[in-house]
Amino acid sequence: MRLIRFVENWNEGIAERFPFDPTHLYDFQLGLEQSLVKQYGSAHVSTRDAIGVSQLGKPGCYLSLLKLGLIDGDGDTSFRQKLIFQFGDYFEELLIFLLQSQGFEVTRQQEEVDFLGVKGHIDGVVNDTTIIEVKTMSGYIFDKFVAGSVEHSAYYTQLGIYSHMLDLPAVWLVLNKQTFELGLLNLDRQESFYIERAKFVVNALSQIKKWSDIGKFFDPPDPEWDKRKKRLKIPFDMQHIPLKYLKRWYKTDDGLYIR
Repeated sequence: MRLIRFVENWNEGIAERFPFDPTHLYDFQLGLEQSLVKQYGSAHVSTRDAIGVSQLGKPGCYLSLLKLGLIDGDGDTSFRQKLIFQFGDYFEELLIFLLQSQGFEVTRQQEEVDFLGVKGHIDGVVNDTTIIEVKTMSGYIFDKFVAGSVEHSAYYTQLGIYSHMLDLPAVWLVLNKQTFELGLLNLDRQESFYIERAKFVVNALSQIKKWSDIGKFFDPPDPEWDKRKKRLKIPFDMQHIPLKYLKRWYKTDDGLYIR
């Protein structure tokens, strides 16, 4: 698989293996310009009723609050957070430019996918054969994710839907932000579980009109064990939910809220 060799070349760090091809320079520049406008050029817009494919794998109770407009899915919109998003966009554009410079054909960039009315956008298709999804991660998460030892439900649901809708195999190309190592992971797990769960989530969200409806369809995810502090903690995907909602779901046996 040529993508594997591309990743090997990247990690070996030999510059001569990445020739500069100005043919696609305009597309690279245009992508960066669009990212700048997206991150900095417009006022903050609420994401209410704007749940996308990339979010369908998150906890149903979180998505319900988002759908009801009780929380803002954009989360932290600080300048620092915008820089993080900007870096992710830059890496995606650079990676696609380098793929093209090595002779790969990358098509269908940001093509819209409609899954039961929920929209998503694929990063691209390489040589008309393989969907690519580009991610950047911390070194800790990178090692676990690329090794296949951690299953990120949102990532697997997103790419599973894209693979299902386009009827093509799919891979993640993942950058370790600490070391700049590039990793490749195939979507080789059974995608049907994620597709069926996503169908259930979309159907449930269409019926949730108020807070009291959430419990008819969803339970909160189990709390996680914090090895360092030796106590339970809120799972990662729920940490952006305001405490007033978390109190409704998370209590320890002695009545104390999980902090």
